[in-house]
Amino acid sequence: MKFSYRRMAPLAIGAFAMLMVSLRDGWRPMVPIALVMTIVLAVVLVLLSSSATGRHKAVVAAHPGADVIEVWGAAGLRDALRAQGIVDPKVRKSQGTALSMVIDHGGIGLWRGRDTPEPVVELPWEQLVGVFPGEGEVANNGPQPALVLVTRSGVSLTLCPAAKKTGSLRTAGGRVVLELVDRLNQMISNENTVPGSDNRLGT
Repeated sequence: MKFSYRRMAPLAIGAFAMLMVSLRDGWRPMVPIALVMTIVLAVVLVLLSSSATGRHKAVVAAHPGADVIEVWGAAGLRDALRAQGIVDPKVRKSQGTALSMVIDHGGIGLWRGRDTPEPVVELPWEQLVGVFPGEGEVANNGPQPALVLVTRSGVSLTLCPAAKKTGSLRTAGGRVVLELVDRLNQMISNENTVPGSDNRLGT
């Protein structure tokens, strides 16, 4: 079974419930197993959450005045980035990759990492044909609402916004995606509408 971010929370709750039942019923052999499962799953959830929080804060600090939104790079993003000319995009091939999307006067940038993020790709507004609503696979939980950045090279980069701007294991709903698509298309048509960024993380 593929690893699914959105299934981690239910698994952690299930493991904890199994631990409680084991302790209540005196089912001794299962207690250590349930305890280990609970601890491991809880640690994974905390690490995933702290990674997004650390990256988001660092990227925001490095881009004063820009808008920073947490997104999930959908399956297929790695191949799309390579087609765009990024030799080593460092994103997962078939699973979602947590990224920070920076929107500023220059265009759209994607950043990866944790406390010291690194740029994945920078897309000036003039390199974008448009942004369109679509669907993307983040894990094995089916297609999720996504925005598709189409470049003048004919490449489509599919991103699923997180449910919260600062990051979430869940993806945003269709209405949020449509609003973001409209906003980005307006910015493509009207450049220089967002204050600039000093891009200190890129130096």
